[in-house]
Amino acid sequence: MRKLLLVCIFCVISVAFVQGQSGLTIIPTDSTAKRELKKYKVKKQFANTADRKAALQGVLLDLYNRGYLAASYDSIKGDSIKQKAYLHAGLPYTWAQIKHASIDEGILNRAGFKEKFYTGKPVSFKEVTRLQESIVKYCEDNGYPFANVKLDSITIDTAKAMQASLVLEKGKMFKIDSIVVKGTSKISKPYLYSYLGVRPGDLYSESEVQRIALRIKELPFVKEIKPAEVLFGDKGAKIVLYIDDRKASTFNGILGFLPNSDPTKTKPLLTGELHLKLNNALNRGELIDINWRKLQAATQYLDVKLAYPYLFSTNFGLDGNLNLYKRDTTFLNLVRGIGVQYLLKGGNYLKFFVENRSSTLLNTVGLENVQVLPPNADISTTLYGVEIRADKLDYRYNPRKGYSIYVKAGIGAKNIKRNDKINPEVYEGLKLRSTQVNSELQASYYFPLSKRSVIKTGVQAGYQFNQNLFVNELYRLGGLNLLRGYTDESVFVSGYSIFTLEYRFLLEQNSYLFAFTDGGYYQRKVVQGFNDFVPYSFGAGISFETKIGIFSLAYALGNEFDNNIQFRNAKIHFGITNYFK
Repeated sequence: MRKLLLVCIFCVISVAFVQGQSGLTIIPTDSTAKRELKKYKVKKQFANTADRKAALQGVLLDLYNRGYLAASYDSIKGDSIKQKAYLHAGLPYTWAQIKHASIDEGILNRAGFKEKFYTGKPVSFKEVTRLQESIVKYCEDNGYPFANVKLDSITIDTAKAMQASLVLEKGKMFKIDSIVVKGTSKISKPYLYSYLGVRPGDLYSESEVQRIALRIKELPFVKEIKPAEVLFGDKGAKIVLYIDDRKASTFNGILGFLPNSDPTKTKPLLTGELHLKLNNALNRGELIDINWRKLQAATQYLDVKLAYPYLFSTNFGLDGNLNLYKRDTTFLNLVRGIGVQYLLKGGNYLKFFVENRSSTLLNTVGLENVQVLPPNADISTTLYGVEIRADKLDYRYNPRKGYSIYVKAGIGAKNIKRNDKINPEVYEGLKLRSTQVNSELQASYYFPLSKRSVIKTGVQAGYQFNQNLFVNELYRLGGLNLLRGYTDESVFVSGYSIFTLEYRFLLEQNSYLFAFTDGGYYQRKVVQGFNDFVPYSFGAGISFETKIGIFSLAYALGNEFDNNIQFRNAKIHFGITNYFK
């Protein structure tokens, strides 16, 4: 009785399983169908009849796209459980000619049209559709937003050779009439025209109009309250922006006091960080950015940046910077620079700059009788150079795909100044005036793994070329922006290449979780000698949006002190990425 019951249960389960599956067998009825079916595999079992029907249609569509326009099923036999389809492919149709006399050759070339692709080749309407879309897109981006392309006068001869005419109907040409701002924003029209790359009198470009929303989103001092509209009229195309002003100028910071390490002084030491940023105060996109930090007793940092884009409504802009770095009681570095930018679309630019760098010793006690050059010196360098930024990202502040490249290179004269408080003998034989070259590179590439998962790969590099380098003029590595897992600006190097591999899980538009590894090579080639090292680190963190920018927090482990990772040396890095750069 028990065996009979088990057999019945097995039969019921088997029938239920068979009923839940739809079998399919495609049987070729001619040699062409037999040959073509071997090129791809068709599933024999489907979860339901709908999936099976879709597979049958997919076979026909594939054949149509390869020129078998007469392909069909002679008959389909079976039921919901099992089905046989008899496929007849026939002979392929080929192109005899596509006439295109009504379309300008320049448009055809931009769309990728080649005569040889449509002479004696299998007919593929998929390729024809791609060609039509390319022609329409070119027209839409060059003043004809209502262009239409179609195949006309189609004929087929007895040899199954097809001939057709490609006909373009451009429609009316439109130019940009104006940009109208509706909302509370007082941003100037000349700035908008220059920033968006859309000016009155320009030919209408659908691609540029589609990019407006993203470009507005990247501005920190306005916000879009409604998608932009385009109104076509007798005078041209009028673009209506719905934007409000938003607060982008900020002042924030924190102050504190530390006990004075000098026993002769009783007053505590002031420490902290202050950041003042004035953004778009004159409605021209200008920037004044002042950042001061003093997180250690005798070390402080001051960075001042000024930028004025689109000078006199041109693509030229001016910027300047002042950077001061005082390293305890050892030295004081001062960098002053001015540059002329040529602003390109998408926030990219080409800049020519002049930069003066100087370093002054603050303490020479004990150097009066030294017999060899000390590690630091009084130095002045003037560099002339070029700076390039080229980004092509889907969104600048939290990209899913695209690339970003920043290159800066300068060459100039370096002067080593004799210090009266240092033994003059150490300067004998030293070339006090020489040529110096500084170069920097930042490059990153983003590619999506899924809707929320992104991989970032990147490299940051910098090299100084001079025969007499001192420690106080070197690059400073370590921290959130360059080599996580190391103490901020703790490593002085003459050259470095740091590579990054980072996984990001996107939470919101400007927020994400991340896990990373940094590693590479650095060297310190100075007058006192040469050494190098292979640093690496890894960790995880989070970046999220705040009112003043994107706040990043990272926990990192690195081999800062030796070749071993030690948890007691873990670093917690944090910082703000401002919306305006």
